[in-house]
Amino acid sequence: MNKTIKKLSVTDLYLKSCLPNASEWETKKIKNDWVNKERAAEGLYNDFVKRVGSPVNKKVLEIGFGNGLQVVVFAKNGALMSGVEVESVLYTIASENISERKLTSDLRLYDGTIMPFENDYFDYIYTTSVFEHVSDLTTMLNEIYRVLKPGGKVYISFPNRLWPKETHTGIWFANYLPLPVVRFLFKIFKRSSIEDWNLHFLTFFSVIKRIRKNNIPLIVVYELYSQNVFKRILKKFFSVFGIHHSAFLRTVMIILKKDS
Repeated sequence: MNKTIKKLSVTDLYLKSCLPNASEWETKKIKNDWVNKERAAEGLYNDFVKRVGSPVNKKVLEIGFGNGLQVVVFAKNGALMSGVEVESVLYTIASENISERKLTSDLRLYDGTIMPFENDYFDYIYTTSVFEHVSDLTTMLNEIYRVLKPGGKVYISFPNRLWPKETHTGIWFANYLPLPVVRFLFKIFKRSSIEDWNLHFLTFFSVIKRIRKNNIPLIVVYELYSQNVFKRILKKFFSVFGIHHSAFLRTVMIILKKDS
């Protein structure tokens, strides 16, 4: 079977199970994202190596592994991969994607709260475009701290509420508005509901506030180097005030370290 056709068919399965009210715009976006997922995963892996370190022979956890293609790339490059996911259809799709490539990983379904791993287990954790769908972010952050080894790092990325175009629905300025107005806009533009997406709008500042308020010993790793002198100055300037440079970008991409 043609690989692209197969990817589209499993995407249809995901949409039917997890996002049944997806609009034509949302459906097209998700299918396009999935078709290009493995190539995008290569980019994620390279960025991870550059910013976190080599995951070769390291215990690595992906939170919210989706269709499993990011797990595939990390495992293919020598990481000892585990993953957690709340959707059974995604567990099935990811397991098949990994099995087809004759790779091994420890994928588990869980309830979205307590991770099924012992304390201080992982060298590294990463999670991309998941935090904005988490109902209890405090529990998630506490669990990340618990299962991460002392000195271990977690790579986190999520859409920035400060960016004017809402990522999931493509509606401009929706994430700036009160929830009742957002719900109305989603209906007008015939998008899935906030509840369908389980969508929460986040910023760098709101996540860091959650960490500090709950005394979770995860600290921001400030990445100060850039070949561009202007960017290097900006990164250093923001860091003086405890702000990561991605706080103002389309996607917040931060590295947190478990205080040892």
